[in-house]
Amino acid sequence: MSGKIVRQKAPWNISAEEIREYAEQAAIRRKLEVESRKGTPEEYIDSPEYNSRFIEHLLNFPKLDVEDNFFDRHPDRGASDVSG
Repeated sequence: MSGKIVRQKAPWNISAEEIREYAEQAAIRRKLEVESRKGTPEEYIDSPEYNSRFIEHLLNFPKLDVEDNFFDRHPDRGASDVSG
């Protein structure tokens, strides 16, 4: 995970030390999250390989042949009539 670092003057009510502590705590939480996902399906889902395969499957999804009347509007409600 990469992010853009933006340097700005800290607000008056937060010290630089507090910001460092928050960053350390966030890094520890992220490391624990990554470690807890090892060997689980979630680890694979977060991988770049999964993302590329998912996009490939979406792009190669077969075209569905649906009858036009499937999308006809219900005469009273105006909603799609998908009852059959």
